[in-house]
Amino acid sequence: MLYCPRIKNGIAFTPNRDYDVCGVRDLNSSSKLGISSTSLNDFLNSDYRKNLIETADRGEWPKGCEGCFWLEHIGLPSSRQSEIEIEKAQSSPLVHFNSGSICDSDCSMCGPRWSTTIANRLKTHPDPTATFYTLGDDSIELPFDPASIQNLKDAIGQARRLKVLGGEPFLDKKLWNFLDQVANNNLTLIITTNGNTYPSQKQFKILDKFENVNLVFSIDGTGLTYEWIRQNLSYKTVVKNYLKLREDYKCSITAVAQAHNLLNLKELAQAFKNVSFVPLTHPALLSIRNAPDWAIETALEQTQDILELQTILKASRSAKPTHDLDALVAHTEYLNGHRTHYFNTKEWMVQHRR
Repeated sequence: MLYCPRIKNGIAFTPNRDYDVCGVRDLNSSSKLGISSTSLNDFLNSDYRKNLIETADRGEWPKGCEGCFWLEHIGLPSSRQSEIEIEKAQSSPLVHFNSGSICDSDCSMCGPRWSTTIANRLKTHPDPTATFYTLGDDSIELPFDPASIQNLKDAIGQARRLKVLGGEPFLDKKLWNFLDQVANNNLTLIITTNGNTYPSQKQFKILDKFENVNLVFSIDGTGLTYEWIRQNLSYKTVVKNYLKLREDYKCSITAVAQAHNLLNLKELAQAFKNVSFVPLTHPALLSIRNAPDWAIETALEQTQDILELQTILKASRSAKPTHDLDALVAHTEYLNGHRTHYFNTKEWMVQHRR
């Protein structure tokens, strides 16, 4: 038996506006049961959900759960394992949803589905080097028709935790009007944020209606590395907001380890003592496993005292690349044309050819 609390009890609302049991499952494997056309009860009793439960009960990994499988395979904690620990603390179940794509950041590893800024950039300057995203879903937002709102409220009414991702949640006015309606002192709110926008007084008042508030900051580097990866954001502003908000709320940091921050990981770990590192798996082109061998070896030397990073780096080194370095360099050069400073791909290639 493969036990996963999210498969058993979870409810997620995907960027495709479909139901699922977990917000980190592969979108291509979602239920295709629309939020506005399917009641919560019908989803809970659907063949889709029953098949997921039966597959896990047989001890097999359901299709779409490859992310957790890979993390556990290389010895890192997965969302499944984290959820088991949370369940032991009697803080389940979880409702997970993406509020929309409104976002002020042009992140190197993100796409138009999750950022209006990226969508606008691609409309005026198409990316000839990338095949891992399209403009087909560049205006995703949480559906606010009456049926969808009622299904969301029904799901949240059964939950102890509500996890919200964007876009950037603190920029989405419709989201905060909705949160104001569902806030209660028996519900923990978890928000993943880029941290560049400080909450308004109205947002603070809504936050205070929840039993607990956890703010998860996405910080993938320090200084110029951070600002290259998350174009349009200010590292100093994000750090300032993080330090201020942690005075009143539980705040944590998640960093996506990838090719472009490989040689900055040690400095990031030293800057913040509570960073949780996760390896980038999509788009695969930008993952650590496609970085030059010398860069991976250098990062391994720099992070010898950080077990989590050693595990990620060693697994990345042993994994077979799905793209070549030339493709990564070409995409990086395209991004350089839309950044305020330059990522030195020449150093990559010179060192690589030695």
